[in-house]
Amino acid sequence: MSRSAQAQIDNFVSQGLSSQEVVRAYERGEKNIIASKPIPSDIVFFLAQFKSPLILVLLTASLVTALIGDFSDTVVIFGAVLLNTLLGFYQERKAFKSMQALKDVVAHHAWVMRDGKKIQIDTHEIVVGDVVLIAEGDTIPADGVFVESSELVINEAVLTGESVPVTKVAYKPSVPLRSNKEVLSYFETTQEPSREERAYLGTVALTGLGTLVVTAVGMDTEMGHIAVSIDEQTQKKTPLEKRIEKLAELLTVAIVILALFIFAFGLFTGKSFTEMFVISVALAVSAIPEGLVVALTAILAIGMHRILKRKALVRNLVATETLGTVTRVCVDKTGTLTKGKLVVAEVAFTDTRLAYITSVVANELRDPLEFARWKWATEYARQHSGKFSTPTDLQKKYSIDDRIPFSSERRFLAVRSGAEIFIVGAPETVVEYSSLAKKSQDRVLKDVHLWAQQGKRVVGMAHRKCVSVAVAKKDFAALAKGTSPRSKVKWLGLMGYTDPVRTGVKAALEKAEKAGIKVTVITGDYRETAVAVMNELGMNVDDSQIIEGHELEKMSDFQLESVVQEVLLFARTKPSQKLRIVKALQAKGEVVAMMGDGVNDAPAIAAAEIGLVVGDASDIARESADIVLLDSNFATILAAVEEGRGIFANLRKIILFLLSDTFSEVILIMGSLLLGLPLAITAAQILWINIVNDVFPNLALTMDPKQEHLLEQPPIDQKEEVVNGELKILIILISLITGLSTLAIFSWSYPRYGIELARTLSFAILAIDSLVYVFSCRTVTVNVWKESVFANKWLVMAVLFSGLATIIPIYFDPFKSFFNFQPLEIIHWIIVAVISVVVMTTIEITKYVYFNVLVSKQTKM
Repeated sequence: MSRSAQAQIDNFVSQGLSSQEVVRAYERGEKNIIASKPIPSDIVFFLAQFKSPLILVLLTASLVTALIGDFSDTVVIFGAVLLNTLLGFYQERKAFKSMQALKDVVAHHAWVMRDGKKIQIDTHEIVVGDVVLIAEGDTIPADGVFVESSELVINEAVLTGESVPVTKVAYKPSVPLRSNKEVLSYFETTQEPSREERAYLGTVALTGLGTLVVTAVGMDTEMGHIAVSIDEQTQKKTPLEKRIEKLAELLTVAIVILALFIFAFGLFTGKSFTEMFVISVALAVSAIPEGLVVALTAILAIGMHRILKRKALVRNLVATETLGTVTRVCVDKTGTLTKGKLVVAEVAFTDTRLAYITSVVANELRDPLEFARWKWATEYARQHSGKFSTPTDLQKKYSIDDRIPFSSERRFLAVRSGAEIFIVGAPETVVEYSSLAKKSQDRVLKDVHLWAQQGKRVVGMAHRKCVSVAVAKKDFAALAKGTSPRSKVKWLGLMGYTDPVRTGVKAALEKAEKAGIKVTVITGDYRETAVAVMNELGMNVDDSQIIEGHELEKMSDFQLESVVQEVLLFARTKPSQKLRIVKALQAKGEVVAMMGDGVNDAPAIAAAEIGLVVGDASDIARESADIVLLDSNFATILAAVEEGRGIFANLRKIILFLLSDTFSEVILIMGSLLLGLPLAITAAQILWINIVNDVFPNLALTMDPKQEHLLEQPPIDQKEEVVNGELKILIILISLITGLSTLAIFSWSYPRYGIELARTLSFAILAIDSLVYVFSCRTVTVNVWKESVFANKWLVMAVLFSGLATIIPIYFDPFKSFFNFQPLEIIHWIIVAVISVVVMTTIEITKYVYFNVLVSKQTKM
């Protein structure tokens, strides 16, 4: 670069943009803002609860009852809707506020040069061409090119996923620049600067000073491009949303068909239009499981709480159930399978004293390797008290006169203290500068390879003592150029680091295998290191199950899809490649849980069915995720999956309970009409059963303890209907027995006792019967006597309370008058008890035959 070009850049840096240039940039619409999802208002959270198809069915029913003047039914139905929306609103708003609390405090101001003055401005006001001054600890406010750098080291892990910081150097243009205008135009268009010369929005200066010229702001930055990529990921409906939509559609169609059939049948038999319309509405009301929407929201909310107790924060309700369907978990090795904290695991020194001094003096405490080296030195000095000075005393003794910072090209760090030079870096680089013979160097490299296969990260150390400070200065300058004579550098040996595996991860992986969940490791680390960790955890992997980043780049999507399910390890991958891996797995029918933490992970997190991030992940990654792991542990992922399966199991119990009750009422209403009898129960009485009597057992089932051995069962098939074959059999059986027996009692009691007492008896049978068979619903796959009735104490209390809620309106006003009830006698309660016992006995016999005979026989076959 010519002196005139450097002088012009220096002039531009000293002046910065003029006020007029800044105004023109604002007029062009330049904004240093990453577009993100706006913070939802309380109204948005509230209205979001009305998206459920079941809620829409209930709202329609409340509207129809209002139109025909049946306002008591309207109030009760709308009350169920309101209860559900308030519960969902509270839980999702609470989760969002927890997410907001997790966000890191970020810098909102930056120092820039404008009109020849150093001023502090809001980062949103930065425009292309601004000269930004960077100091230690600053967050880079925009993309740009460094034109000045003094020992500047940047942590770019938030963008690249790489934990090793990058040393930045000043860019030197290769063309002459004669004016500030040419300088500005050149930096806006040039593609020459390397990664070491560029600055990226959101990264952090660890040490040093720098000056950068801004080349991109807001959505034009690298982070902005990633934000656009996230928005392009279509948010798929979860398996639960699909199941509930299908269930709502089936219920709606069935209700409409039944109502139209009854309406037409009544008109055909000579009944009036108004009478049949009211009856049809009563039938529709009886067919809608009002308690289901409340229970669905409650069970997911309780699931969120249970998962939080196991160190995971769920951002939205439906994600809790989706966990139960996960078939593949994609995780990073570092920090998830391992502790994410390097420790010195092994040393092989030729001169222990000098190696110890080098580990301390050539240590700037900037990256995980240096922190681990310092911790080792501190412990080593403590163990050999009196023989070695403490690291702090050593640093005071060896003042640093000159340093060569680590860079990806140089691959070593060197410092000079007086006449001594200390070197730490990549073994293959450092050993070349040593006085070791070629055979000895080869032995060193063989050891390095062996340690790498054991999962260790390895550094080499060397030392040089010169005859004078002048000679040391000369040789240090030569070393910086890579031309230092080898004969005078003493090889000190190797230091190996490991990232210890997390306690409990091996057991968790064994559980995952039993649960039918496959684990894919995606890491930017070396193949050998990752394989060593996986082997230690019992994840035996061969070469055919490994793909490296450079191989992945050459593969087409079709080629990747053909092998992706068999690959257990993707090594040396870029974070941007994770999206391809997720989409390939989804193309093969996998339900994917994707874990990440950096900005570049966000598109893959957003595309996965379940996005997982750690608590200290970037803001963009967190906003894309469904679940935040508060302890970054793989075992926590499995715990969340177990809770998801428990939620689905409890949801089925609730659906069995509510739909059995619902269809018992439908059969009773239809039977009354077909036999030419008055309605055996009124719409208001039905609603009392559905919303008051059933709601407490219904909610108690949401808190039912999860079954044992859930993680020994295969994942829930995402295509499996929520009402499967077993539930259909039990729903039909319970509905027919309860509905027909109640109809028979009504037919018998109506001519003897009159309509009011007959309806009271029907009401009592339906209400009490459901409170008895709810215990059979709780143990869907086993007989009720095999589990303690008191395992769910909430259910016992709910049944007792609902029993009172059945008796009170029968005997006491104002309920008695409102519902037109007549007090029942002992004989009537005996009839209620007999029918309840018969129904429960039939259910238990059916369960025994189905699960112990038919299913057992099929398993043996």
